Amino acid sequence: MEQKQNESGLIPAHGGYRQLKSYQMAEIVYDATVAFCDRFIGKHSRTHDQMVQAARSGKQNIAEGSMASGTSRKMEMKLVGVARASLEELLLDLGLPAPTRAGALGQRPPAGGSRSETGLYA
Repeated sequence: MEQKQNESGLIPAHGGYRQLKSYQMAEIVYDATVAFCDRFIGKHSRTHDQMVQAARSGKQNIAEGSMASGTSRKMEMKLVGVARASLEELLLDLGLPAPTRAGALGQRPPAGGSRSETGLYA
């Protein structure tokens, strides 16, 4: 639950990461990664461990960044950057291109548009 600002006003409200769309999506990605890896990749393989850890790191760093936002914007941005890097590492492990502004995950293709060989919309 989001914490309230203290009486002196020194620490702004922070937390509440469970309501962030980025955290909610990272939770879905984590759950799907675990299910995918358990089904298609040997549980004792290094690839399984790396993929699950990258997904977990993405989720956890979003939460930690949200909690750190009350005292340090710099730390918040650093942790969000680590989360992004972890999730991009997972995309590479899956053999998918990292999203760009034009082809971000969850974005609909333009009318009549189709994906090119790289997965981006032409």
